[in-house]
Amino acid sequence: MGGIFGLNRRIVVAALAEGIRTNAVKSILFPENIVANITRIISDIKQFFPPQPDHFVIGPMAKLGWGTSSIITVELCLLMDLPNPMFAIVGVLKTLLPDREAPILQLQVNFLGVVDFDRGYIFFRADLFDSRLLIYSITGSMAFLVSWGEAKALALSVGGFHPDFRDLPTIPALPDGFRSMARIGISLLSDDNPRLKVESYFAVTSNTVQFGARVELYAEQSGFNIYGFLGFDVLFQFDPFHFVAKLSGGVALRRHSSVIAGVNISATLTGPTPWDARGKGTLSFLFFSISVGFHATWGDPLQAVAGAIEDLLKVLQRELADTRNWRADLPANNHLHVSLRKIELPAATEMLVIHPAGVLTFSQRSLPLEDFAIAKFGDKKPLAENRFKLANANSGGAEIPADYQSVREQFAPANFLELSDSEKLSRKSFDNLPSGFKLTATADLLTTLPVVRDVVYELSYLRREQIGPKSLINLFVVAYDRLVKGSAVRQSRLAQQQTRVSLNAPPQVELLQETFVIANAADLKSHVTNASGPVFFNTQAEAYQQQHELIAQNPALAGQIQVVSNFELNLN
Repeated sequence: MGGIFGLNRRIVVAALAEGIRTNAVKSILFPENIVANITRIISDIKQFFPPQPDHFVIGPMAKLGWGTSSIITVELCLLMDLPNPMFAIVGVLKTLLPDREAPILQLQVNFLGVVDFDRGYIFFRADLFDSRLLIYSITGSMAFLVSWGEAKALALSVGGFHPDFRDLPTIPALPDGFRSMARIGISLLSDDNPRLKVESYFAVTSNTVQFGARVELYAEQSGFNIYGFLGFDVLFQFDPFHFVAKLSGGVALRRHSSVIAGVNISATLTGPTPWDARGKGTLSFLFFSISVGFHATWGDPLQAVAGAIEDLLKVLQRELADTRNWRADLPANNHLHVSLRKIELPAATEMLVIHPAGVLTFSQRSLPLEDFAIAKFGDKKPLAENRFKLANANSGGAEIPADYQSVREQFAPANFLELSDSEKLSRKSFDNLPSGFKLTATADLLTTLPVVRDVVYELSYLRREQIGPKSLINLFVVAYDRLVKGSAVRQSRLAQQQTRVSLNAPPQVELLQETFVIANAADLKSHVTNASGPVFFNTQAEAYQQQHELIAQNPALAGQIQVVSNFELNLN
């Protein structure tokens, strides 16, 4: 048994996830040779539990064994980060079968599970470390994520993702949870030369199912080597439905990395509207190579299948009339200092009750707004209007005096845009696109003339006889300012004194949100600018749409401009 207690510390889930992969979690789970490894242990603890005022971490630990010689052992630590409730379980499972002294199977699984109610997600990851079957190495990673907070996400991966899948599931609190995942594999030869390795993967996201496998052979002698491989990768996308299957293989005799003779094959099948099959076989010898390819298409094209139309204006009108899309909230960080009585509404009445300081929000998930050009609606074409923008709010024809702000929801761009197969794989499955608006009270204050009143104090004595009659006294301004600094109002948690930044505090560090720009391919400088500089787009989908419109206006820009992250922009 053991435990962890950290005062003014917090849990960093990303660091723990990396520690699961590298086995650094052994620094907190019953570490061995503490004196010899004290520097590394302290460094790892600082990474896992960095300083954080007004937080503390507590976690009981236990080491369990099964069998007469503990052929199965589990080291567990249940961590709690308070006061914002977050729970994490960190563990190492070791198996030595059938005998600890002469094991046939040596398995070590490092795992991490997290439940964070404040940020709204559940995450689990497990990695194999230093595992073997007889003399053959075993590798693999597994991860699971479900998020209902700021960013919605659902994903399960065993061994990673499709090689062409770029939209790895991420949330702001855990941007790298699915990175550096090892394929589920086994090395069927005990050494790196020669090597024979078999690996596979399986993954499910909110819009895809992916799986694949690969076998690889390598042998080297005197600078010459034989390298061969055979593998397949399959990806199903649900909305809109799409299918991609790839097969590749080859074998080559090489001098270092230069091919002397070899054979390569590749084939791709996509569908189903239409089915498209293409492939190529290549035979190479020294400086010569011969390639034979094929390409066949069958089935109805997408345009013939998707002949239906949809009146998007009526869709938006239905969403506006749906009371489930409207909500009334209180603003964040409010200090109203009052308790509100629940208002009983008449039966069968669908009404919202809004606090005078509240926020009225409308948000729907049928189609993106703010002039987003909708090329298709699922498998249907727009009847007429395909761009919508809600500009302001009014009641009875009169504009409501409130601050109007756009709100966003997660949309699948492939549901509204015509994308190529490569774009469907490389671009994000979901983007945070405009979905509605929220109305908040304006900053305009209605005030009357101030009332001036002198502050006077009644003079009295405690624990001594009264010298004279009670009287009223006026304090000097200097004395008043000095006394008020220690008053109850000044010491309140709501006072500015409690929230102001100390003059000795280090500069504040802000993590910028990723945005996107349209840049010149030649120098990565912004192609779209205004008076204040480069024009930034909130999402990748909006940037790509603007890029397509620019190319439609000037076809010469094709291949000359591209969409990049603001972190890649050349500002020189």
